[in-house]
Amino acid sequence: MRRFKGLGLIIALIMLFTLPALAATLTGQLGGVDSNGDYQFTVNTDGVLNGSDLSVIKARVVEDYELITATEESVVLADSGKIMIATATATTTFTLPAAVVGMEFTFVAGKGQTVKIDPATTADTIAYLTLAAGDEMDSSGATGDSVTLKCYQANTWIPIDMGSSAFTDGGSS
Repeated sequence: MRRFKGLGLIIALIMLFTLPALAATLTGQLGGVDSNGDYQFTVNTDGVLNGSDLSVIKARVVEDYELITATEESVVLADSGKIMIATATATTTFTLPAAVVGMEFTFVAGKGQTVKIDPATTADTIAYLTLAAGDEMDSSGATGDSVTLKCYQANTWIPIDMGSSAFTDGGSS
């Protein structure tokens, strides 16, 4: 029982000295949101948040996303990491860029939309079900259908996260 009292005392002391300081530094001292949607604040050497010391700390609040109203959208390297949300009347066909290792895109069907994802070239393959090189991947048309594709090797995209319904082999486009 004595061991637990000592451990409890240590934990209590840590909380006594760190939590109030943390609460005081966070309350009302966060900086603004920058043009990228990041919250910015700085920490000086004594642990107090302020606007001008040491290094900038950023915390991403919302992931980058883009609402796509067109029925045809060519995705480019600069879009890597973005969430593309289709909001066209019925179907949006996304054409991927040539597969470069490390690129990643997320596609989401809005309400009543169908998403079609087409590789840039017939040499590129989406490694899913029966898709052959150059075949497109089609959503079922259910609201919220989503897929994240990542290029993990030359000429190959792989779904790393899928939401709601299964996608189908749309054949060559």
